[in-house]
Order: sequence, then C-alpha cells, then structure tokens
Amino acid sequence: MTKRTQYGRWLAVFLAAGLMCALLAGCGSDFNKFKNVSVAGVDLTGLTVEEAVQAVQQATKDTYTQNPMVIQILDVTREITPQQSGAALNVEAAVNAAMQWYREGGSGVFDAIPYMSLNTAVIDNTVTDLQTHFSAPGAEPGYTLLGTMPDLTPEGIATPCQTLALYTGFPEYSVSFDGLSAKILDAYNTGVFRVKLDGTMVEPKPLDLDAIYGELYLAPVDAVVNEETFEVTPEIYGYGFDLEHTKQLLSLTSYGETLQIPMERITPAALSEQIGSMFYRDVLASYSTPHTKNADRNTNLDLACQAINGHIVLPGDTFSYNEVVGERTEKKGYKGANAYENGLTVTTVGGGVCQVSSTLYYCCLVADLNIVAQREHSYAPTYMPAGTDAAVSWPSLDFKFRNNTNYPIRIEANVSGGYVNISLVGTDEKDYYIVLDPVTVLTKRYETVYEEYPADNPEGYTDGQVLVTPFTGYDVKTYRCLYSKENDQLIVREHIDTSYYSRRDRVIVKIVETVPTEPTEPTQPTDPSQPTEPGAPTEPTESPEVTEPTVPEDFTGSGGGIGADPGGAL
Repeated sequence: MTKRTQYGRWLAVFLAAGLMCALLAGCGSDFNKFKNVSVAGVDLTGLTVEEAVQAVQQATKDTYTQNPMVIQILDVTREITPQQSGAALNVEAAVNAAMQWYREGGSGVFDAIPYMSLNTAVIDNTVTDLQTHFSAPGAEPGYTLLGTMPDLTPEGIATPCQTLALYTGFPEYSVSFDGLSAKILDAYNTGVFRVKLDGTMVEPKPLDLDAIYGELYLAPVDAVVNEETFEVTPEIYGYGFDLEHTKQLLSLTSYGETLQIPMERITPAALSEQIGSMFYRDVLASYSTPHTKNADRNTNLDLACQAINGHIVLPGDTFSYNEVVGERTEKKGYKGANAYENGLTVTTVGGGVCQVSSTLYYCCLVADLNIVAQREHSYAPTYMPAGTDAAVSWPSLDFKFRNNTNYPIRIEANVSGGYVNISLVGTDEKDYYIVLDPVTVLTKRYETVYEEYPADNPEGYTDGQVLVTPFTGYDVKTYRCLYSKENDQLIVREHIDTSYYSRRDRVIVKIVETVPTEPTEPTQPTDPSQPTEPGAPTEPTESPEVTEPTVPEDFTGSGGGIGADPGGAL
C-alpha cells in the first residue's frame, strides 16, 4: 500500500468521525425536548421534561378529582364519580416514561394508564351493569291498582285510597359492548371523560294515561233533596287521580321504572252536610208561657207538647193541632181539668191543652206563617197577652197554620221550669223580624149580681156564696210590627186580627126569708171591692194563679177557667 493510499483512508475515517460527532450533537439537542407527544391530553411538543411536568400538572390538577366519567349508550347514561374511580395521575413518572418512549421512536398519545391510580373493578362493574340493562328483553307498559277500593260514602271518608302503579315498559335494544372497557380507559388516558356507544333501540308503546283515567274515573254524585219529603240523599265521592300532574311525572320517568300515583277522592259540588245546614238552621220563633201548679192540668200540657214535639211541617203543608195531638182521652193519659161549656165551668179530660195551642199560635205569628184556622177564647187568658191565643176543642175547634216558607219547619215543644216552651226551627230567609203589639181598645167590666134563694134551698147554698166567678171582657186589636234586621228600623205596623173576649158577671147567693111568687130582677148593691177600671191583661211574670178568694187555682189558663171557649174549648 502506498503512503498516499494510506493517507486517504485516514482522511476518510476522520471525516466520518467528524460527521458522526456533528450528527450526535444535533441529535442530542432534539432528544431533550418532546415532539408530537401528548400526555393526559396535554401536547408536550417543544417542552423539556421539566417543562412538560409543569404543563401536565397545571392542566390536570383538578381534572381527575372533579370530573366524573360519563358513559352514554343510546338513552341510558351512567357515571363513574372521581370518588368511585379513585383516578389520580403520577405526572412526573408519566412524563419521564413518555420521554423514554419518545427517544425510542414513539410519537402521538402516550399510554399513561400504568402511571395512574384507577379502580378498574368499578369500570368492569359498570360495564357489566350496562350489559345486563341492554340485554334485558323488551316489555310493554301497564298499570295496576294497589290496595283495596275505598268506601266513597261520607261515612267512609277516612278509608285510605289505593295507589296507581304505572310501569313504563322496556325497550328492545341491540348494542355491541366489544371494547367498551378499553374505550373507558382511553378516555381516562386522554382526559376526555366521556364515552359514547352506539346501538339500536325499539321503544315500547307509551302509556295512554287518558285511557287509563277513563277506565278508573268515577264521577262524584251530589247530595240531593227530595222535593216532596225534603229528605237528603247523601253524596257519593268521585274517584280518580291528578291526570295532568301524572303526565308531567311520567315524562320524567325512565324506562323500566314504576311510577306510583295516589288515587284520590273527588269531592262532589253539593255535600249533604252543606245541604243539611240549610235545614233547621234558624229559630224562626220561640215563646214560653207560665203554667199553674195543678198536677193534672200540667200532665195534659206535657202530653200535648210531646205530641207536637219534633213534628215536621213541609213547605206548603198545613199543620192541624187536633190532627197531630189527637183526641184527648184517659187512655192516652190525659187528666180531668177545668174547662168551660156554655159559659159554665166543667171538668173535662184534657183541660188545659189550649195553652199549648196558644203558645204555638204566638210563635206562628212571630215567624210570619199563614194562619189557616184560629179563634180566641171566650175569656181572656192570663198566661199570655190577650189577642195572641188560640182555643181548641176536640173535634170541632182547631188551630191550623200553613208553612209558607221554602224550607221544612220542625216544632220543638216541652214543659219545664214552670213554663210551656215552644220553638219553630227552620230556615229564615226574611230580612225583617216581627214584634207583636196587642192593643186593648175596649174594656168590658164585669158586674156583681145576686141570686136569691130560701134558707132551706135544696142546693144548700149559703148567703154570700159565689156561684159564678167574674171575668172582665176586652176587645183587643193585634198589630204586627216588621223591623229591619239591618238597622232595627220599623218597616210597617199592620193590623192582623181583632179578638173579642166576653165579660162574665160575678153571681153571689142571697138568702131571703121567703121566695117571691114572681121573679124579680136581682138588685145590685154597691160592691166596694168592684174594680173601677180593670186594665187589659198582660203576660204574667209569676205563676198565673188567681189570688182572688173566689177563683180557684184550676181556673187559671185555658181549660182551667179563664180562657176556654163557651162551646167547650180547652
């Protein structure tokens, strides 16, 4: 080999070594910085390892701890929360490994999963759950009622209602789950946190809530009043559910779920309680009259009150005292008490019941009811104002009134506390109230007359014996005064009746030595005890026993001697 040849070889080696050094110097500069490499979704191109660590730490400091992994398959969404996944990236280790990978020729997305804390069991369970969900067979929707049908009458208002269970049905799915776990891991690796899987779905038919409501709905039935008897037929509650609210809830319910809706009673427009409150809600009139201490007479009063107590007079009907009380007989328990017949005092079974009819009459006047039949007593009663009494006698003389209101009237009557108490209970629609004003227009004073008898008269009368007790007569005009309920102002004062009460003279026995052959008119000596101007009788405030020594207690009150009809009124 020549020296020239040997020199040429050495020159070639030297040049090759220089070139190699130059190449190594250039390559050493490129391998210290990333190019076309990303970690956890962060592009590291142009960054050194130190710079890359900072960049990835900055970008992912809250990503894995705050973002759930969302998996969307058709209409179903599942989430894996950060707490469930435990996802956490070791940034420094991942970046250094990425640099080594890059120097070995790697580029693109670096697989940082090996450098990440991750509960893969949660991912596997989520995938399994989704597979189970989408592999279930399709099912049509439906409904059922849970529980027992409640009582829909007013008495069963506390009975619990049923529950309507609405099943939404289930679609028929066709979904491939191949590679789903890998896709979820890839999403963690890239920091995307969302995975979507395609497939097909055949939806079930939607629930027809309108049709279901139509099948289950029961219309409420209002309480009604019988127009003839005024008896109330109770309401029946309806049954159903809140249709519009249920539609809203169903729109928010997922397939495969059961929506529970409470069934509800539907309140009728008219309730028996409301309708019933229209009946017997007002006291139309109430009045009490004092009675005597005569036990037999008071028994008669009590029996008469029992007979009319609770009696209902329907609108348009006429009440007859004799018809309702019936004949006053010993078999019914009535006792003998004083009454009048042709102006004379007699003992009659049932004497005294005129006090009950008179007290009832007074109430009828105050209640503004139509009076069909009424007649005052022959003599003014002392248990109530003259001009407001009603005599009765079986079977001829009756007291009747008609219910001219729009509602039934119930009579309430009793004897208690020394009084006959009567009330009329109904529905008051008037805008006025009534006050009675009886006015005495004429006073007819009784006189004292004497009847002469011999000392040996067969009747055994004694001188000065009272044969007939006296009564002062009166003519009384009764006025009805209407006052406004709003302001208590007098609206009208009208005359409604005039009562004529007879006088009855006091008859006293005068014993004479001989009986004249021809009757002469009895003389009338001056009687210092004769009242000069007796006043009109008024309603007594105490027990109406007559204190005049010639008038026995039994004569007090109708049928007791002061207010009976001459034809036998009691």
